[in-house]
Amino acid sequence: MIDLHSHTNESDGTCSPAELVEMAVFAGVNVLGITDHDTFRGFDRAAPLARQAGIEPVCGIELSTKLYGQSVHLLGYFFGDNGLAEFRTWILELQASRRERNVRLAARLRELGFDVTLEEAEARGRGMTGRPHFAQLLVEKGYVSGIRQAFDEYLDESAKGYVHRIEPQ
Repeated sequence: MIDLHSHTNESDGTCSPAELVEMAVFAGVNVLGITDHDTFRGFDRAAPLARQAGIEPVCGIELSTKLYGQSVHLLGYFFGDNGLAEFRTWILELQASRRERNVRLAARLRELGFDVTLEEAEARGRGMTGRPHFAQLLVEKGYVSGIRQAFDEYLDESAKGYVHRIEPQ
C-alpha cells in the first residue's frame, strides 16, 4: 500500500512523526510520503524511523501558493536529497513570512476585541502555526461556536480578521 499525502504534527497533522510511522506500519503501508505544510521537519524526523520499520519514505511538501489570487495547495515530491539545500533555505524564508503574518494576525484579532496572543496560537501549532490554530483558540475562548464560524467570520480570505501572507505564485 502507498500513501503519498500525509501530515505530521509538525504542520497540521495530529500525529508525531513517530506515531505516523507506527500508524503506517499498522495499516500495511509500504511507501509513505510525508507532505507537511511548508516544512520538511516531519519528514526529517520520520524518515529514519520509517526505514527502520521497512517503509520507504518519500520526501514531500505541501506549499501554500496563490493562483489567480486564490489560495492553492501544491504538492511537491523529492526523490533523494540532491539539490535540496537551496530549496530548504527558501522554505525557511517562507516559514519566517508565515510567522510575521501570524504576528500581524494576532494583533488584528486583538483590534477586533479578542483576547488572543501569538504565543497561545503557537502553543497549538508548534513550528507551523497558522489560521487553524487561531481558529482553535477562538473556539476554546468561546468567541465562536466552531472552527467553521471562526473562518467564516474572522479568518477566511474575505473575512474581517484576515491578514495577507506572502505566498509563492
